[in-house]
Amino acid sequence: MPVKPLPLRPWALSSLAAICVFGLLRGLPLQAMRPGAQAGAHHAAAHPNRHLLDLLHTINPGEIQAGRWMSRHAKNTRVKRFAAMLERDHARADHKVKALAAFQHLPLHVIARLQHQQRLELQQLKKAGSRADRLYVRAEVRDHRKAIAKVRAMRKQATKSRVRALAGMMIPQLEKHLHAAQALEKK
Repeated sequence: MPVKPLPLRPWALSSLAAICVFGLLRGLPLQAMRPGAQAGAHHAAAHPNRHLLDLLHTINPGEIQAGRWMSRHAKNTRVKRFAAMLERDHARADHKVKALAAFQHLPLHVIARLQHQQRLELQQLKKAGSRADRLYVRAEVRDHRKAIAKVRAMRKQATKSRVRALAGMMIPQLEKHLHAAQALEKK
């Protein structure tokens, strides 16, 4: 027995068409627009460009805040200069991330788990007293190693050449920060 299609009201058809067209313009795969599809289920797989920009956009403000605090409160002048450099470089980087996201029409989101971890680390720095310089430098070595690895891996998955190019520009900057932190750690 043939299956009889459900009758669609004219307004329902136009609404469904509008949802599909809007979704296609936003770059969503058709599977994500089907009824019952989870909004965030395809985020990392379908939007590697946005995911990479989200990561960079989350990292930068945390580095800016920690750098600003340490540039004012560090005991060692080398650590103060290092922190000021991180604050300045990450502010420039975040400006580039925001500009590219706007140009590509990609909404930026903060990765809550990473942002929470950054806040906890800043609170620990503020409570560390005389150990703050050492704690900050160690955290920067660890965090920059992780960031370099993540950005490299996510750069390979990015589909837009401008996003890949931005990540390619960020990696040497992150490596410069890592080397500076390692040099401070040795002293």
